[in-house]
Amino acid sequence: MSEQIITTREIALSLAERTQLPVASTVALKFANMVACWSDRSKQRRALSKLSDQHLDDIGVSRTRATAEANKRFWQQ
Repeated sequence: MSEQIITTREIALSLAERTQLPVASTVALKFANMVACWSDRSKQRRALSKLSDQHLDDIGVSRTRATAEANKRFWQQ
């Protein structure tokens, strides 16, 4: 059975879409979500850059691909 993890960010954005919030509140929520996304992406890339070749091989990612991903800026997808 597949588990679905719902984050606080997803709940906040869903609530913002379903309710009539003031424009400033909606913008603030979306901005906070974007910054949190950037932070997560940065942490994941930092962790990826620290993996050994054996760990990368276990997950099927080459060192070249891992380095290319880790070297991306936090705002890049």
